[in-house]
Amino acid sequence: MLSCRLSCLVAAATLLAWPALPQDPPEGDKKWPFGLEKEIARLEEGVIGPWQLVSAKMQTRPIDPGRVKGYLLVMEGYLSLEVHLQAVKSLPDTIGLFVQTGTHRWRINEQAKLETHSLIGMHNFTFDENPEFQPPGARKTFEVQLDEERLTLRKPGESTLVFRRLGKLPFPGQPESTGFEGWRKK
Repeated sequence: MLSCRLSCLVAAATLLAWPALPQDPPEGDKKWPFGLEKEIARLEEGVIGPWQLVSAKMQTRPIDPGRVKGYLLVMEGYLSLEVHLQAVKSLPDTIGLFVQTGTHRWRINEQAKLETHSLIGMHNFTFDENPEFQPPGARKTFEVQLDEERLTLRKPGESTLVFRRLGKLPFPGQPESTGFEGWRKK
C-alpha cells in the first residue's frame, strides 16, 4: 500500500515538473501564418495557370485512381474545367463515368476560399448519372490548399480534386524550345 502511494506521489511530482507543451496558436494564425490578406493575395496569384487533375475523391462513389483525367485553366477572373472520372463499380443501368465541364468567373473570397460563378457548364455527378446543366450564375465555394506545384479544391462532404501545375511545354511535334531560358532540353 505504501509503495503504491509512493509511486503515485512520484508520478504526480514528475508531471508537475514536466515542461508545459506549447499551446496551439489561434485558429486564424495557424491557418494563415502571415495573415488573411496576404493569404488571399497569395492564392489569387498562385492559382493562375494550367493545372492537370491527378486525384479525385467523391463522397458518394469511390473513384478508380487510374481513371482520373482532367484539366483546370485559370486566368485572371475566369476559369475553365474539364473532368472525367470512372467509378470503381458502376450502379445497375449506369456505366460509372462522370464528367464535369464548364467556364466560370472566380475570386478568392474573404475566408480565403475559391468562389465560382457559373457562365456555362454541366455535370453528371447525379445518382442516375443523367446530365445536369448548371444555370448561369450558379455559385460554388471550395476550400483551397495551394503549394508550389499542387492545388487542392475541396467541397467538404462532397468531393476533393487535386491538381498539379503544368509547366510551359512545346506544342506536340514542334522543336523542344519553349522560349524560356533553362526550359530547352539539351
